[in-house]
Amino acid sequence: MMIDDKEARLRALDPKTSFIVQAPAGSGKTELLIQRFLVLLGTVTQPEEIIGITFTKKSAAEMRARIMHALHQALQKKKPESLHAQKTLELAEKVLQQNESLQWNLLESPHRLRLQTIDSFNAYLTRQLPILSRFGANPDITDDATPLYRQAAQEFLSHLEENHPWSDAIATIIFHMDNDLTKVEMLLVNLLAKRDQWLRYIILNSHDPVLRKTLEKSLESIVTDALQNLDLHLPKKYRDELLYLLKFSSKNLRENNKESPIASCLYLRNIPEPTLNHSKYWLAIAELLLTKSNQWRKRFDKDIGFLPADFYKNSNEKKLAQDAKQRIFSLIENLKNEKNLLSAFEELRLAPAFTYQESQWKILDALHTALKVVTAELHVVFQQQGKIDYIENALAADTALGTDESPTDLNLLLDYQIKHILVDEFQDTSNNQYQLLKKLSAGWEVGDGRTFFLVGDPMQSIYRFREAEVGIFIRTRQHGIGNIPLQSLTLTTNFRSTPAILDWINEHFHHIFPSFDDIATGAVSYSRSKAHDTELTEHSHVTLHAFKNAEEETEAKAITKLIKQYKNQYPAEKIAILVRSRTHLRHIVLALKKAHIPYRAINIDPLIERPFIQDLIALTRALFHVADRVAWLAILRAPWCGLSLSDLFILSNSHTKKSLWEQLQTDSIFDELSSDGQERLQRILPILKAKMAERYRKNTRYWIESTWLLLGGPACLEEKSDLEDADAYFNLLEKYEKNSELLNLDTLYEHAGLLYAKAETHTDDTLHIMTIHNAKGLEFDTVILPSLQRKASHDEKQLLLWMDQPRQDGKSALIIAPIQGVGKNSDPIYDYIKRQHAIKNNYEKNRLLYVAATRAKKRLDLFFNIKDKETVNTHSLLEELWPLVKNKISYQESFPHETHDKTYVRHIKRFPLPWKNPIQERNLTEDMAYHQKNPGFQLKDPLPKYRGILIHQILQQMSYFGISWWQEKDFSVTSSYLKKHLLQLGMPHTDLNTEIEFIHQAIKNILNDERGKWILFPHQEAEAEYRLTATIQGKSRQLIMDRTFVNDNIRWIIDYKTSIFNRENLSEFLLEEQKKYQQQMFYYFEAMRSKDKRPIRMGLYFPLIPAWQEWTFEV
Repeated sequence: MMIDDKEARLRALDPKTSFIVQAPAGSGKTELLIQRFLVLLGTVTQPEEIIGITFTKKSAAEMRARIMHALHQALQKKKPESLHAQKTLELAEKVLQQNESLQWNLLESPHRLRLQTIDSFNAYLTRQLPILSRFGANPDITDDATPLYRQAAQEFLSHLEENHPWSDAIATIIFHMDNDLTKVEMLLVNLLAKRDQWLRYIILNSHDPVLRKTLEKSLESIVTDALQNLDLHLPKKYRDELLYLLKFSSKNLRENNKESPIASCLYLRNIPEPTLNHSKYWLAIAELLLTKSNQWRKRFDKDIGFLPADFYKNSNEKKLAQDAKQRIFSLIENLKNEKNLLSAFEELRLAPAFTYQESQWKILDALHTALKVVTAELHVVFQQQGKIDYIENALAADTALGTDESPTDLNLLLDYQIKHILVDEFQDTSNNQYQLLKKLSAGWEVGDGRTFFLVGDPMQSIYRFREAEVGIFIRTRQHGIGNIPLQSLTLTTNFRSTPAILDWINEHFHHIFPSFDDIATGAVSYSRSKAHDTELTEHSHVTLHAFKNAEEETEAKAITKLIKQYKNQYPAEKIAILVRSRTHLRHIVLALKKAHIPYRAINIDPLIERPFIQDLIALTRALFHVADRVAWLAILRAPWCGLSLSDLFILSNSHTKKSLWEQLQTDSIFDELSSDGQERLQRILPILKAKMAERYRKNTRYWIESTWLLLGGPACLEEKSDLEDADAYFNLLEKYEKNSELLNLDTLYEHAGLLYAKAETHTDDTLHIMTIHNAKGLEFDTVILPSLQRKASHDEKQLLLWMDQPRQDGKSALIIAPIQGVGKNSDPIYDYIKRQHAIKNNYEKNRLLYVAATRAKKRLDLFFNIKDKETVNTHSLLEELWPLVKNKISYQESFPHETHDKTYVRHIKRFPLPWKNPIQERNLTEDMAYHQKNPGFQLKDPLPKYRGILIHQILQQMSYFGISWWQEKDFSVTSSYLKKHLLQLGMPHTDLNTEIEFIHQAIKNILNDERGKWILFPHQEAEAEYRLTATIQGKSRQLIMDRTFVNDNIRWIIDYKTSIFNRENLSEFLLEEQKKYQQQMFYYFEAMRSKDKRPIRMGLYFPLIPAWQEWTFEV
């Protein structure tokens, strides 16, 4: 079967031409990218001359896998059936010839294909120059940098009462926010998470008039663009008539002393030029033609300069007034038919003022200072933690390339090496990513053989929250990148959906999408698609399921019923429930569970809503904070204890000045409780007493997890998968432990809220639940879209709003405005930016519905619930669709409401008495009990743990008494010593002889190693197991250093590591170990530096190898 857009697809394979390709949903863009890559491989001398950039690791891996598959298919001479696959095979065969002649060895070395994400490409750039060296060796890139932002913000705000140059700026901001320090901290954290957007604009000194002038120039450019756009859309054939009516109105207003902007237009000779100094006249025209709500006027009265005819006594004047009124109505009717004219008037009216008021500039000045300092604080935090975020990685990459005027050697080298750049999903490019592409191609010239190939679909641009700017796609299509013009191609063939699906999508989205493209607002017009296989019509449909005033459970039941029907009819086909927000799924998930319908869900079911996770959080809070009454009541009510409400009432109302834990230590309180309550407390109190004695003596994960195990936590679970979900919480605790942080329970709760239940591994693969954003790039036989009438949550106000507005001339205009103060009038510039963001969000909302609908191959079911007056929520996915379908629907009957007996009592879930826990204390040792990926509790091999403890003890004794303490003992004596201590640790008898022999050999290695003997030597100020409490980064930390001493006026801090080396490259292993323990050693360094001003060096000693790794944190 022929492909309608075959010519465009073949044109895209011209290796000498740069293209930007609009590839709508289902158009096979990945196949086209692969073909282009294969074509280019046939023209280069090295495969590394081509770079393919994607936005996800999955996409990069898929492209590499498909290219390699094509090469293997070509090697095996397997001819596919489809024409486009045959073309891919043909291109792959040519690449194999190139591969053989130039000895690339691609089949053995697929890594030579440079297909990578934008983040990994940034990391590659930063590795070429020591840009990140100030953060230590190879800092980690963290997925969640919020704790780092918060630490930087808190450190910055702590300078409020100190005499720093920026202390006044902090005070100004806090006063502006009504002294709400917590809110200011939160707003600063949000800004740090987006600093890549504003950082380049705060380099100038805020007192420098250039900064204010630059920002106000941007404000002027916004107004200028609006004026030029209005001038463009106002037809010349109506201008004389408009001028006459404008002057008529102006004359009347002046004569009657009416204040109006129209009054200034009396002496105009022509419709004004679209310049700033004429903007008041254009606003007067808008006043004449439009109402305050920016709609065409339907009436003209004396306030607009159109007096009633009976006002005039002179017949000629009456006739002129009647004639003018008829003419203004006629003009309005004509202008109504002019496409985009009304929106152009509205754009001008909503444009911001040209200049900042002094009150605005004062707070903006303070924010400018604050943002520079808080960014510097963040760099300090990065250095301390050995971590950076993706933004810092991208900024470092940008720095590594230099500027257009002064490119770095790396940029010049890449300019020589890189011949072709392919970018997938170009519609999701941010301004910073676009600038990176410009820098990489700064030296390119037209016709020099270097090309861009940009593929994307602006109709699927739905990632504004990740700073994607669809206006960049539109602007690049019009102006190219740098010096390189791009030929524009549009694909129209859809290989995914049936004609029934595509016909409905074409019919409706042609009206839902705007009729124009606009760089500034991100408006994207609709591009139609045509089904490749026109015969796929059987069992394909689009169905609207409309309810009126129905409960959410009603929709959920209807969806569940429909899924059962589809599963019976099409058991092997895939179904997806796609939602805008996870909160829209609550009743659907409950209905599916009640109907025993299995499903796969990714990041949908929040663990914090699970009762056993809530119990775990309460247990953590109670053990850490004895005075937390709510937490203690929660754990006493939890199933492992299960006190009745009456018993809890007695506990909570007796001795209110005492904590519940203190009350539970007294016998008198027991006498007041029921016999059932007494028995239940007698079971758990010994466990809690033992565990309370372990506070701060055990690592957090073990302490909480072992307490939970002994209380009977696993018996509270209902599904096997709950074990993995509980493990996710324990992993969260372990994460804090690895960072050596004292637990911040508020932060813990915040992070627990980001945990989601894992997908059921045992379920079938036919029903999927996910958000629309997560579904992008996927396809399903049936797509169900629930709750289209619901709105998404509103964005919180930000301390600073900014907008990097793409302009028609290819440049950008930055607009910045501070948040209005508490109780103050709104800021017009802030409101303008907010309004522009709302316009962009509204366009993106419609694109989100398009993405959801185009996931469907055969069936599309849309569900919505309408109120009595048939009004639809603004900003809902249904908003623009509703006018197109409201006359075509019939409402479905609601399911009858379930009635509940008013005397229904919810029974408490608790263990029966007597209940015996199969897990006992003797079964648990620290770090032994933990969850693995397979359901159920596993016992970790404890032997390395015992071995490490005992070797540490022996090295400590040698440090105190010298190596002779061990050397002078007979082998039988040392064996007896080892046996005794291993048994005390819990070592099974069956492993004793092997471990004794192993440790003997390890000690022998140490004593034969010069480095080992140097470490154990009685140096100046030598200490072993040196305990130190220090305040680091505002937190109190208890530290234990294995070994520290002074040698040649250098303070050494050494940690013993009993890791076993079983790889080829020892240097790589040692670097990895240094990276693993970087944070721990940094805390030792900070603690020691506060009391010792001598140079400090760090060392890791591996006695089992033996091996040594040293470094310093000092610059």
